Amino acid sequence: PADALTPRSAAWSSRRASLAAAEPAFPAPAAPGASHDEPPARGLSPRSPRADDAAALAPAVTEGPLCDRCGDYPAFVDCKECKVAFCRDCSQLVHSKGKWKAHTVTKRGAADGKQEELSPEKREFMRQKVSTEIVQTERDYITYLDVFQKLYVQPLRSGRFPELVSHGKDVMVLFSTVELILVGNRELLHDLEDSMRSAVAMFGQIFHSKLDHFQLYSVFCNHQEEAVEQILKCSSSSPAFKSFLEQCKENPEGRYLGFNDYFSKPWQRITKYPLLLKELLRFTAPDHADYANIDKALDKMRTEVDVINKNKAGAANLKK
Repeated sequence: PADALTPRSAAWSSRRASLAAAEPAFPAPAAPGASHDEPPARGLSPRSPRADDAAALAPAVTEGPLCDRCGDYPAFVDCKECKVAFCRDCSQLVHSKGKWKAHTVTKRGAADGKQEELSPEKREFMRQKVSTEIVQTERDYITYLDVFQKLYVQPLRSGRFPELVSHGKDVMVLFSTVELILVGNRELLHDLEDSMRSAVAMFGQIFHSKLDHFQLYSVFCNHQEEAVEQILKCSSSSPAFKSFLEQCKENPEGRYLGFNDYFSKPWQRITKYPLLLKELLRFTAPDHADYANIDKALDKMRTEVDVINKNKAGAANLKK
């Protein structure tokens, strides 16, 4: 009957009113064109306490232009060559492959050395986040070098293919350099991990102390193009050598990456260090014990990368 749905007592009416008052209000839909919040960090539920903590500490997204590519998220960087603005995710997607890697990407409104208006808690949160990224990407990089050494460097240096030993002098030089780079970067990772466990992480001091090691990357990059050409020539003239490269690429341990994919890792890593140090400096307070070290290390790493790029450009011009 219809009257069965009608509240029959003052107590029921009072209970219903209290439930309505306690019910949380849902936020109104965002107006068209309004800025959108960044998606939650990977692996964290939007309702979990850790996600709430991250959201509270992370810098708030400000009003402004949207990404020219997706139109959904705020513009984060400008690309000089593309002549458009990208959000963080779109920029990483576009500039992670091929010729786009060399594009000049600048963060919007964040000139070098400019300290952002962040609370000490937020700044420390972001500093820890960048520090964790440095350590994790260093682990990944060393894993790649370990696999490259096992699948390619050791078999090819054993004399299994005499034509490569006799006609691939640059290749042999680079194989020796890769082994030295691997030793030095293992030490770098060990020091970074130890520093992460200490009361105050001193990444700038560590990088500054390893500057001599990073000069090996200049040796590697100076011989890289010639070595690739020698590999291609040997692959064309020797079916056995070509078959070896194909077998390595099909090996699941190598993640189905080819020789050139691994051979480009050192150059990619050395060009990444200035970007990581720049982010670390950005979230380090000027009165922090490691601030001056980060600033010096960043300057030296930029100089090292500039020298490498100029040498590579000069070698390319000589071939024209």
